[in-house]
Amino acid sequence: MSKAVRNVFGIIALVISGFFFYNVNLLAFLNQSVWPIKTVVVAVFSIPAIVFLLIGAFCNGFHKFWRDLGIVLLSAAAMSALVILSFICILTSPDIAKSLPPDFTKMFSAVFSGFTCLALYVFAGLALVLTAQGRRKAAESKRGQRLL
Repeated sequence: MSKAVRNVFGIIALVISGFFFYNVNLLAFLNQSVWPIKTVVVAVFSIPAIVFLLIGAFCNGFHKFWRDLGIVLLSAAAMSALVILSFICILTSPDIAKSLPPDFTKMFSAVFSGFTCLALYVFAGLALVLTAQGRRKAAESKRGQRLL
């Protein structure tokens, strides 16, 4: 398989992985008991996220794994934040609020666990991307010193 085809398959796998990480973050807002309901639901969506992440790393090369993981986590966090903001804006409309069942907002009221998961995605993603950039710059400077 050519390098370009492997890169395309790797990117597609990373996008699918990001979708599952995004679902895990949104499911963290579920107001259910932590064990067994919430744990099982999060685990069910975490398994394909990790599998597709590993497929993407295999296709793109494992030397870029930490950078790719950071980008996937940051994109999942951004998408989750956008959906949360959209959800809040929709609920502020009185017409929409009337059409929803009265206990609809209670179903997603585990705000602490949801925003904790979102914050972990952002901080871990930033740390992974920034450390990957630092490693790349250090490797380039070493390579530049060898050439001199």
